[in-house]
Amino acid sequence: GIAPPGFVDGRSIVPLLGEGSGPEAWRTALVSENFRNSDVRRSGDGRPQRAASEEDDDSATMPSWKALRRARDVYVEYETGEREFYDLAEDPDQLDNAAGKADAATIVRLSAHLAALAQTATDACRAAEDAAFDDPATIPPLPTIQGPAMGEAPAFGEEVTLRGSALDAYGVPVPDDRLVWAAWLRTDGEAAELLPPTPGNDVRFALPPSDERAGSAFLDISLTAADGHGNDRTVGLWRRVPPASDLA
Repeated sequence: GIAPPGFVDGRSIVPLLGEGSGPEAWRTALVSENFRNSDVRRSGDGRPQRAASEEDDDSATMPSWKALRRARDVYVEYETGEREFYDLAEDPDQLDNAAGKADAATIVRLSAHLAALAQTATDACRAAEDAAFDDPATIPPLPTIQGPAMGEAPAFGEEVTLRGSALDAYGVPVPDDRLVWAAWLRTDGEAAELLPPTPGNDVRFALPPSDERAGSAFLDISLTAADGHGNDRTVGLWRRVPPASDLA
């Protein structure tokens, strides 16, 4: 009988305790996230945070990931750009990754559902759980940043090339002129725009010359893709800008 605080994202298990109730009447999806071994992740106020190192925990060798779990399937996205998809009716032990064999439109729909759950809170989170994500006209595209690739460490004074792609909700590639890039150099409490919103692909810009920010600065890249229905979606990429000693 106690009202939950406003920040609660989950659902009460009380409906499961009575007769005639079951999981189908309770919730349809949930999200899991793990942020180990990232160069950086966003804190609650958007500031960069250093993640665990391999010395902190053996599990730090796994890339960050987020997953959508539903009654019948599991969909996973890694910070490397890799994906996993399992139909639990056909593969309950999750032994055969079917992401590469799944219909492209299905992957776009799953990714949109996962993003909605990962980015919302409270009542909006519960609404995102139950949303069908079955109307292509309302589902945003799925952008993917291909460069700079995982493991690349842009340095001060170097040129950075941005490469990416996107699929719309029908599984059709989004034209390059509907891809928009932006980039910032971020340190604690500060942000400098390096690239204003720029459409296209293979977009290039230069990092400033090295200074005292080396080793504590992060390159923040965003890619926004838009479809013909007015839907758009932005994905981000963070890379630590190392000091010269780390590159030697």
